[in-house]
Amino acid sequence: MWKDTMWKDKSPGVKILWVWTIGTAAVLVANVATSRVSDMNKIINVPEESSSPPVDQQTTDSIITASAWAKSWWWATKYGSAE
Repeated sequence: MWKDTMWKDKSPGVKILWVWTIGTAAVLVANVATSRVSDMNKIINVPEESSSPPVDQQTTDSIITASAWAKSWWWATKYGSAE
C-alpha cells in the first residue's frame, strides 16, 4: 500500500500543494496562538482600579445609617416604639 504512494513518486505539483497546505495550516495555527496569547496578556495587565470602582467610605456609611434608620422606623410602626 505505501509503496504505491511514496513521496518520491509524486509529481512536483502535488508536492507543492502539500507544502502549501501544511504551510498555510502552520500560519493559521500560529496566528490563532498569537491572538490568544495577546488577549490573555490584555486581560492580565488590566489595572485593578479600572475593573472595580473605588469604594467611597462616606457612601458606605450613608447606606449603613439609612439601613439602621429604616429598621428603627419599621420597628416603631409595627410595635409602637423603637428598638
